[in-house]
Amino acid sequence: MLVALRVQNFVLIEALELRLEPGCNVLTGETGAGKSIVVGALGLLLGGRARADMVRPGASEAEVEALFDVTHNRALVDQLAEAGIRCDGELVIRRVIQPNGRSRAYLNGRLCTLGELSALTGELADITSQHESVALADPSKHLAYLDRYGKLTELRRKLAVKVDGLTALMREIGELGELERGRAEREAFLRYQLDAICELAPQPGELDELAGERNRLRHADRLGEMTTRAACQLDETEGALCDELGKVVSDLSAAAELDDDLQGAADALNDCWSRLRDVTREVAGYAERL
Repeated sequence: MLVALRVQNFVLIEALELRLEPGCNVLTGETGAGKSIVVGALGLLLGGRARADMVRPGASEAEVEALFDVTHNRALVDQLAEAGIRCDGELVIRRVIQPNGRSRAYLNGRLCTLGELSALTGELADITSQHESVALADPSKHLAYLDRYGKLTELRRKLAVKVDGLTALMREIGELGELERGRAEREAFLRYQLDAICELAPQPGELDELAGERNRLRHADRLGEMTTRAACQLDETEGALCDELGKVVSDLSAAAELDDDLQGAADALNDCWSRLRDVTREVAGYAERL
């Protein structure tokens, strides 16, 4: 029940405080007295849209405030509690409008959005005009009329809570389904990667081998040049090391036939010559592979 309405700098009203008593209250006045402005102020408190022309000319802001007794409206008290708004049987709604049309809304001193205000104050009051009977033809309002007529508002609220819970549960089931589909896709991707790895059949140390191969390929030109030159100096040019060492081995072997004390040196030098020829073949083969 509306207990009091206070209006300040709203449209043409500089200041007004209206107190209502239980039962029927009638506000009368001739045309232009401001009855519609008072009704407009109440509509603003119930979630109406603010406009710049609602601020009285010359005022810095307009303010509309109302006190409601909600002691017997258990459904609204529960809604307010769910929204985090404390209520001890009285609800104070306040709207402040700036000259640019922006506004702030408060419920029991707590700042709230226009959407919250409209949702929480829908059961506080009805504003009915002389053409309001047209709304009776709106099918979207029929269920609310029937529920109110059958005193089913509280049951409807409880059902709405259950429907909201069911909706949340369905949403959670949908999210879990999305997670399951994502898990299946991830599993398929990992299986594809595992099959690719198994097909490659990597071996221990293969990564180091590949790194070495990559390094060889990066320096292939330089390696080819150096190993080719080394192979030539060892065996392919005039005065190559293998040829010269071969002559030394031949001379020392002949000397060993004359003196057995030289046999050990001749055998050691012959082993060096054999090893040098092996190295020469290895270097030449490396240069050809590049």
